[in-house]
Amino acid sequence: MRGLKKEDSDILEGVRIYYNFIRPHIALNGKSPTEMACINLQLKQNRWESLIGQSSKHKKKKQLVNYERVDMPAIKYSFNHSEMNNWKGRITERLIECYINDVLIPTLRKQGWDKVIFSPHAWFGDEIEENKHRPDKWKLFPVHMEVRFLVTKGLFPTRQFLTVFKKLTNLLENAPDGFLIKIKKTRKTKPLKEAIKEFQLDRWVVSSCDYRERDENEILSVVDGDIEVVEIKSDKATLPSRQKRSYENILREGYVLRFFHVNIVSFEKNEFEIEEKLLTAPNELKTFPTKGKAK
Repeated sequence: MRGLKKEDSDILEGVRIYYNFIRPHIALNGKSPTEMACINLQLKQNRWESLIGQSSKHKKKKQLVNYERVDMPAIKYSFNHSEMNNWKGRITERLIECYINDVLIPTLRKQGWDKVIFSPHAWFGDEIEENKHRPDKWKLFPVHMEVRFLVTKGLFPTRQFLTVFKKLTNLLENAPDGFLIKIKKTRKTKPLKEAIKEFQLDRWVVSSCDYRERDENEILSVVDGDIEVVEIKSDKATLPSRQKRSYENILREGYVLRFFHVNIVSFEKNEFEIEEKLLTAPNELKTFPTKGKAK
């Protein structure tokens, strides 16, 4: 157990007793392992009190009762439909993340981008996941969240590039599955202290992930670039109306949606089919994916 300094703790003995003699298990149809082994201790409603009372009557302290070992039968158990769909979503999102890092980013680098960053949360941070269905909440986060995302990665955004980020923040009504940030260096550099001054940042805003103090004279690359929104669906999953409306908004404003559709061929054989398309117009949301298992 987390936090225990030694294995012979009395707490562990209590956990063992609770697990074997008191706690009902869903997989055992609400019975404890002791009950499943057909051992009747005749415990009352307060099982702890009953156990303590019975143990005090026996001289053997290390054993509450003598019993023969009974092998537990194998139990069939499956995820419910909702949990299974949840795991499918996580697996396909991780699959696409690997594909982006292993295949897509090297391809984009060959096309001339100096740096390509894929982030499930991007400048929103963990808040976007915690409030995934509450855009009214994650739009109230610190006003410097876009520039913080770039500065913490050693990048000094041009005003034009930063405007692209801020506008996208205002347009989105949902939390996408990720963001693909494509970076172009301008061959200029500026010190961190200039970013703090120009963007009116507090020192804590530009702290690195481990919150160590950063040198104000640290040199940042001045960068321009572009950003794509990433959406991932699998099998027959569909776009909710709010999500569809959100993507229609960003497409009208000239942003690009990189849409991935994953067809799960076989979990056991680790076989998947990936359809990928860059959507640039709202009406394209109706025509992708092309297979019958559409969203």
